[in-house]
Amino acid sequence: FLLTALREDRGRFASLRDRRVLMYWPHGLGDWIHLGTILPLLEPSNAYAITRFGDDYVGVMEGNSYVEPLASGVRAPSESEASGTPHFGLQLKDCNGRKRDLEIASPLGERVGAFAPDTLLWTDYPETEGRTPFPFHTKARNLARLLVRRERLASFDLRNPLPSTVDFSVPPQTQRRLDGHLKQFAPADSRLAVISRRGVTAARKTWGDGSQAREFIAAMRSRGNWRFISMDDEDLGEGVAGFRALFAGTGEPFARLYKALAARIDLFVGIPAGPLHLTLA
Repeated sequence: FLLTALREDRGRFASLRDRRVLMYWPHGLGDWIHLGTILPLLEPSNAYAITRFGDDYVGVMEGNSYVEPLASGVRAPSESEASGTPHFGLQLKDCNGRKRDLEIASPLGERVGAFAPDTLLWTDYPETEGRTPFPFHTKARNLARLLVRRERLASFDLRNPLPSTVDFSVPPQTQRRLDGHLKQFAPADSRLAVISRRGVTAARKTWGDGSQAREFIAAMRSRGNWRFISMDDEDLGEGVAGFRALFAGTGEPFARLYKALAARIDLFVGIPAGPLHLTLA
């Protein structure tokens, strides 16, 4: 695939019109969710598809009206398919507005071919580190400032929160599979909570050594019929099941399965990582 490769800097991407853009997004789950708030700000004359190696995350964009998700056939997030070249044989520094030849194997190659992109966007999703003033003070808003032309940004009231475009509807069979697994763990009269203690991309986010989480769960269970699902698959005491262990064998990508779970939980307790961002959305 010979595509014009761009990143977020220098305003090149913001100036595009009437293009077919493949967004390569090898970023964390939270970054995928935050992207859902800035998609409506992008140039509407362009068509957008999005992918990465890691269909667990690509599922975030299923049903999104602004971007078409392209599954790679690789479930767990990684830099490439098992035997492939990392990042399609591209480096971020190569995304300088020139034509680049991308190596995209099937089945993703077939899906990319059907979309027929002429442009690739790969951004490093720069952190603001507290240096960008309001209304571009968050990571997602700062990226919007770089990807959207100034005149178009001025047409939005950025004083207000940006609404999420994540679609939380799931196929009926997905909801049935999840509910079937939940019945074995959480009786009909119980209340369901999710607890997420560890940071994946930043270990400094981790909530202690687990002792406070165990105390919290024990206190909640002493006051009601609570069941907890641990996103970290930890043994946090009685009434707790690990997410992966509980839903093993469903065959569903993580984001799709979590959307189905979000429709059933009464409480989420956790650190600022992907599951919290998806729950907030």
